[in-house]
Amino acid sequence: MTAPTLQEELNRKTLNAIEQIVGDQATGKITDAQAKYALDILWVSLAGLVDKDLIRMFEVFSGNLRSATNATQEVWRNPTTGVVVMMLNSMTGVLLLKTMKTGVPDQLSKTDFAAESNPTLAAKSKMESLGKYLLENGFIKL
Repeated sequence: MTAPTLQEELNRKTLNAIEQIVGDQATGKITDAQAKYALDILWVSLAGLVDKDLIRMFEVFSGNLRSATNATQEVWRNPTTGVVVMMLNSMTGVLLLKTMKTGVPDQLSKTDFAAESNPTLAAKSKMESLGKYLLENGFIKL
């Protein structure tokens, strides 16, 4: 049995690293911004050294991730009760919920998940459950 070539080892290790970064991001272990940063650093280190199919993987996965300055935002509207704006700060795991209705002062609530073992995942989970609640109560996601 022959030992793998340097090119084969670079490709294998690169694929393993991409899989780990994308897997950790998908399970909430790291944020989108952290995943994008990790992929960017990996790309800078390996560009021109790995096969073209791995270069394409970098482009696809990195392009699907937002930069660190973006947060996840959802806007929901109920024709009867008004508009609800939810924003998740993807960097800190803070969920902001703003309720607006004509003629009534806006209501703003903030839930900080910093005490959780994975603040971003906890905030995303809460945002999803709030979205389901709003959908069940006649709201439409815009």
